[in-house]
Amino acid sequence: MSTPLPALIIGAGIAGLPLALQLAKAGKPSIVIERCPGLETKGQNIDLRGPGQEVVARLGLEAAIRAKTTTEKGMSVEDENRKSWAFFGVSEQKEGKKNTSPTSDIEILRGDLADVFYQECLAKYPNLISFRFGAKIASIEENDDSVTLTLKSGEVLHGSILVGADGQGSQVRQMCLASSSNINVRHFHLYMSYYTIPREEHDTDIWRIYITTKRRSLFIRPDGSGKTVRVSLCVMTQDPEAVKAFEEQRDPKVYKEKLKEIFTGAGWEAPRLLKAMDETSDFYLHPTVQIRMDKWHKGRVVLLGDAAWAPSPLGGMGTTLAVSGAYLLAWHLNRKDVGDDPTKAFTRWEEEYRGYVEKAQDIPSFAPGLFYPRNVLEVKALRWFAYMIGVVSKLPFLGSFFGGGEDPFKLPADEEMA
Repeated sequence: MSTPLPALIIGAGIAGLPLALQLAKAGKPSIVIERCPGLETKGQNIDLRGPGQEVVARLGLEAAIRAKTTTEKGMSVEDENRKSWAFFGVSEQKEGKKNTSPTSDIEILRGDLADVFYQECLAKYPNLISFRFGAKIASIEENDDSVTLTLKSGEVLHGSILVGADGQGSQVRQMCLASSSNINVRHFHLYMSYYTIPREEHDTDIWRIYITTKRRSLFIRPDGSGKTVRVSLCVMTQDPEAVKAFEEQRDPKVYKEKLKEIFTGAGWEAPRLLKAMDETSDFYLHPTVQIRMDKWHKGRVVLLGDAAWAPSPLGGMGTTLAVSGAYLLAWHLNRKDVGDDPTKAFTRWEEEYRGYVEKAQDIPSFAPGLFYPRNVLEVKALRWFAYMIGVVSKLPFLGSFFGGGEDPFKLPADEEMA
């Protein structure tokens, strides 16, 4: 009996790693190819909700993940004097309950979540999951019964399928599906920077957010270390000079200079955040976009996570979609009636999952602008709006915007495979 070809998974992240784990549970091998020299540890706070939490529980990783949470106790909307106008506590995931807070009961750093998955791969499936770090793609060739991946190092890998779990700027998407699938990139004109700074005495386990004029916002969030906090400077702009700096220059020094220009005089803790920006080692910035495609697969190549459907941070569902999408894809690939034709699995998976993804992507065009006011009047209106919601009730609208609402997607059980 011949040895089965492995799945070639591009991207050792929060979509690719759980896919490899779920395939390995069924005895199927994978090779995970990652362009970074090691596991990428950068990244800010992310959360798991609904089916994402169910997946990590089924993988036996819930306790390990909860042990690495950021200890975030909720979100506070503050003014320039650090006065809290509204507070939203942790939204626990319960059957039939709507999320009413942007803070989930599993808030974790992206790098920590990826590391939990990675360590499980090494510990439990060393003979089924292997890794190629620092590997860059040279070419992808699809045959009738396999996929051939050539790396720039010269190594040639043969797989049964190739999965592009390589993020918003997916190389696999560009190389394999750009000509066959209608790809729509929805721009929000929102640029978000992230980095780590030293924790100060007044920093707490609360996600503090300050929203000010000229469509600017600043965040400070706990990271669970007790020594540092994660921060973000965000601006919504179509100013040609800013767009050029953020999208064409691709230089962190240029990003930082433009952010200093934009946020100087913003108030609150802007001076602290701007000063620390020059001293941090993990700064990065990205435009906020949404990826929409009319088809996520072609032949033996399939996209997963942000590579296929990046919902944007505005919806708060990116991690949950990646993790639960990986589980469901593996579930369909592991079905006995798929045989040697993975396109059956890809088609069934996409038909079952697309509606859930599209609902998460359904962010009204006006919604982001509501949270990025232009002037003092709009800032005051937003603060009073947040205050009223916090006092009167936990309205489903706000919860849905931050990744909540009733969770209609139900994962199939492992034993249902046939």
